[in-house]
Amino acid sequence: MAKPVSSLAEIASDVRLRREDGWVDMDVRWLANEGTFGARHHVMGRTLFMPGGGHRSHKHPHAEEIMYILRGRLVTTIGEETVCMGPQDVCYVPPDTLHVMRNVSPTEPCEIIFVYGGAPSLAKAGYVALPDHPAHEPLPRGASRWVRTLPTIPSDVKLRPESGWMNMDVKWLVDEARLGSRTCVLGRTIFPPGSSHGAHSHPHAEEAMYVVRGYGETLDGDTWYPMGPEDVVFTPLGVRHGFRNTSPSEPCETLWTYGGAPSLAKAGYVEMR
Repeated sequence: MAKPVSSLAEIASDVRLRREDGWVDMDVRWLANEGTFGARHHVMGRTLFMPGGGHRSHKHPHAEEIMYILRGRLVTTIGEETVCMGPQDVCYVPPDTLHVMRNVSPTEPCEIIFVYGGAPSLAKAGYVALPDHPAHEPLPRGASRWVRTLPTIPSDVKLRPESGWMNMDVKWLVDEARLGSRTCVLGRTIFPPGSSHGAHSHPHAEEAMYVVRGYGETLDGDTWYPMGPEDVVFTPLGVRHGFRNTSPSEPCETLWTYGGAPSLAKAGYVEMR
């Protein structure tokens, strides 16, 4: 069986994406999709926008999209709203909705994690290039209905250690209840030293997880695999999985997705100790 873990450095930049189609000075890597891991319901990717680069006006008829900024800044237009986004900001784009991203910095790259929900590839999401969209004055911070920032999102205190959520700080960045996603979830977890997520499965959702910082081990079936910064793991529906921070001193931060369900309740959660 193929190894469920890969590294950003092992995944090639997609050189087929052309400037004339709107992909301007972007390094796009498909972390988990139909081609890399056999995903069926969603995509997780990473984009680096070079200084002055951007993604011109377009839409995806068959997929919703989520974007989370790891570093740098973007001016983002979603429909008729324009917002300035920075580190730890997240936005949601409904299906078939115009969106534009521009790195306005002359010196600093902008790095994001993105998700397509409802399609396992760009081809199945659909890609329609649109005429250049007139620039709007950016909304005041906090005024957009499509953008949230991590510090304002509460941790989920309902997740109990007796169900396998051991000393984890879990935040639901985008889901059905928060920004109204329909087919996917993006979340962020901090695993303090020694913490873990016990073995479990999701009967109705596949999952991808990307390590932002720190180290740990991920469980796939009955096998543990080491993970570190910029590693990604993919878990198909119904497969037993878990995670533990193996460091005695360093937290581990992860971003993770559900594909095929817009909430934990709809993904399903089965303990498998």
